[in-house]
Amino acid sequence: MIQAMFYYLSFLALWTMIVLYKKSEEKKNLILWLITSGFLVFACQSFTAGLLGIVKIPISALTVGLGNAIYAALMGIWIRKKGIQHYYIKIFDIVAFVAILLILLEFSHVRYGKELYINFVSVDASIHCKSALTVALEHTLPNNMYFASFNTGVMMDAFKGLTGCSPFLLHKIFVLFEIIYTAFSAYLFWVLLRTNGKDKILDMLVALVLTILYWIIYPAYSMIFGFSYFGMSVNILTLLLILLNDYLQHDLDRLFMIVSLNLALFGIFVCYTLFVPTAFFGTFIALGIFMIRRDRKKFINKKNILEMLEVFLIPTILGLLHSFGNVKELSASSGGGITVDGGCYSDLYSNFIILIPFAIIGIYFMIKKKDGVYTLPMMVVQLIFMAILFVGAMNNKVSAYYYMKNNSVLWLMVMFTVAMAICAMMEHFKGAFLFVFFFFFLIFMGMWGDSWVKDRNPRFIAVDAQSYFNALYFSDAFYTAHTWITLQELDLYQYVFDNCTDAETICINDEMENGWFKTLTGNEKTFCYGGVEDYKRLEDSSVGYVCIVYSDPYAVCMDYLSDYEVLYSNPQGMILKVK
Repeated sequence: MIQAMFYYLSFLALWTMIVLYKKSEEKKNLILWLITSGFLVFACQSFTAGLLGIVKIPISALTVGLGNAIYAALMGIWIRKKGIQHYYIKIFDIVAFVAILLILLEFSHVRYGKELYINFVSVDASIHCKSALTVALEHTLPNNMYFASFNTGVMMDAFKGLTGCSPFLLHKIFVLFEIIYTAFSAYLFWVLLRTNGKDKILDMLVALVLTILYWIIYPAYSMIFGFSYFGMSVNILTLLLILLNDYLQHDLDRLFMIVSLNLALFGIFVCYTLFVPTAFFGTFIALGIFMIRRDRKKFINKKNILEMLEVFLIPTILGLLHSFGNVKELSASSGGGITVDGGCYSDLYSNFIILIPFAIIGIYFMIKKKDGVYTLPMMVVQLIFMAILFVGAMNNKVSAYYYMKNNSVLWLMVMFTVAMAICAMMEHFKGAFLFVFFFFFLIFMGMWGDSWVKDRNPRFIAVDAQSYFNALYFSDAFYTAHTWITLQELDLYQYVFDNCTDAETICINDEMENGWFKTLTGNEKTFCYGGVEDYKRLEDSSVGYVCIVYSDPYAVCMDYLSDYEVLYSNPQGMILKVK
């Protein structure tokens, strides 16, 4: 318990020190920096885990807490010398924060309930939960892309130490942190818009509306499917854009920003390797443009080279150590596996069509007014990267699975340019803006009314207008979906976890449920695709128990398994003793 309390206190101490660290002589927005600083704590912890992993020190709430305490102490010394950052608060920011929070809570309540039920569409969620449990129970990093699973796992470790709860129940922490990570998707995008916008009520209102629209498309999809590592990587890119625009457009503390950029760049390496080119090349070009402007077209000089090394050297070396430390793993997950397909939301372009005119206008005004302009290099790099992947996909060198994942990054950048366009149009072409806004408002109202009309007379509407935003329609199809792992299934799994430890147990069920069975009980074998001949091998194997969930795979072998002893049963299934 003491170690857990120490960890939580160190987390809060580091968060507080980052907020208090003096970043500028000017007052900063407190709400925006509370959000940014909170996410930076996750980045700091991931950096600590990276160092601990290299030197083979166990990764636990205690060791990570020590890292947090050291960082907080160093920042405290600096704060004592330089003074604290002063802030201001905008009432609208508080209103927006609460509004976004209420929407997120309602969404989470519908999906997961007060009990934090397991309700993910993809089996991938069970794999990421298992990675987090590896950190919590084995005190080691699960793989080279550990950012999300590690931060969840260390919280699991601390919670287990604080409450003494059974490891079986730690999956609820995983569900909770899926919600927290997707909340950061909304809040960081809000920070990005507010950092590059004006403190006018209309600008802030646009930021709020577009933040909600941004979140309910691709970030919500990431949450519903349990792609935590993937959603967090987009959050890190959002953080990078916040830091670049704030650092290069305002007079901010250089040391703080260089350290923060280091943390973000290393974070993308160990969160999702696929986005490393966009993050690194985009940041490099943005810094290069800034240096050329600052030094009057003299880019290559000693000062600039040193600054580039300060930003890129440490994250590159440490990132490569982790990404290339295990060649077999890399070839399977980050490199050679790029031709392997997988389950994902596939839509080539329809979600972006309606936004293209706004994006073009936004880019024009960003260049003209130099507001948020340092987002553009990363956007250009992302488009080039996607074009390369598309060519590869057309020649069967890259899977559609890996190409489609990049749409989430493009969504982030396009929505940012849309926000910049709308704010500029309100300032320069208010009449045109109001007309366009009202026009699209009517379209969206019609989209939301489709279901009401079709329920009463399906002949009125043959094709959903929501196809303009297929991702929204796609996510909404799963929004109120049933709980994929029922409480009675969990009851069976818990019986196995508590009572079937002297021999291996297999689960006869579908793929989704089998993934969660293996994660929650620690059993690796699965016969979910097996036929009768597979089950006959039970007598010759090390399996001692069979967990049956009534399903199609069970129907195949029901007669063969009828002679085994029933140890436990409920309306959803039963546990059999094989030996």
